[in-house]
Amino acid sequence: MRIPACLLFLYIAGPTPGSEKLSFDFRGARFTSDYFRYDGPTPDKYMKPEAEGLRLRYTGADVPATKNPSCVSWRYHVRGNFVVTTRYEILKCESPTKGTFYTGAELYLLLDNVNADAVTVARGVYPNGSAAIVFKLLTKDAKGKRVTKDFKRLNASDKSLRGRLRLARNGPIVTGSFAEGDTSEFTEFQHSEIGNADIRLVRIAGTAGGDRQAVLDMRILEFQLEGEALALDGQFVTPPPKKEIPKAKAGTPHRSSEDFARPATEPTPGNKHNLLPLAVGFSAFVIAVLVAAGIVLLSRRRKAAIGVAHKLPEQNGAGTADM
Repeated sequence: MRIPACLLFLYIAGPTPGSEKLSFDFRGARFTSDYFRYDGPTPDKYMKPEAEGLRLRYTGADVPATKNPSCVSWRYHVRGNFVVTTRYEILKCESPTKGTFYTGAELYLLLDNVNADAVTVARGVYPNGSAAIVFKLLTKDAKGKRVTKDFKRLNASDKSLRGRLRLARNGPIVTGSFAEGDTSEFTEFQHSEIGNADIRLVRIAGTAGGDRQAVLDMRILEFQLEGEALALDGQFVTPPPKKEIPKAKAGTPHRSSEDFARPATEPTPGNKHNLLPLAVGFSAFVIAVLVAAGIVLLSRRRKAAIGVAHKLPEQNGAGTADM
């Protein structure tokens, strides 16, 4: 696979032997489909490579839904520990006119686990006009609805209109961080447990905050990804096929995880009655053994008593022993 000149790809020595590091600069109107793809509805309508970076613009009409924003995504999976960082620049960002979400730049990860958990760190503006750096961990509840499992918000100033967003996993813990402006120092502001599942999606998006008339003008400048396995050889490009679960027939009760933890079969009342003859026979056998043992014990005691009587000297009529 050809690696563009703007793509720096290194195998580096670190805590994890053979860890991989990749860095890409979107400035200079650069883009490579070898490692990235445009996502979201009609991304060419909202995104354009420019000399200053990858431009993402919502002009206030027909904005993509918050659940499916315009974005650029890493093509492959990520396994094990990792650090992913994006550098962004927000040129214009107006408060959404409704809802409770933010409009702004967002780094988003989707886990390849049962609940399709997602982790985000973002810089955005809320409907009340307040700016913030936000961390969210999303999961699904028992009904399959997307809910927030963990949340942290820090008030932000105009210094963070340009900066970097970072998510890093070490073991089962992910850490959200940010850096304002061009400073090299990151501020860690939230830690949360997400487990060790593969990361099946990494994206940098412009989120509209639930407002289809949102106004956002931003640039994606850089992307960096370091980890134990970045699937650069394509081994994780397609997730392992999932087994199809047959749909339950109408009227069949839904099996929960507790159901699967129970024994596959349980004795029925009919099975218990079938065991009765066996139990009676076993009881009779035990009683017979006990009776036989009692007879043997009594016989031995009787023989012992007779033997002792033969060994005693005979007594005279006066009651004294003969000499």
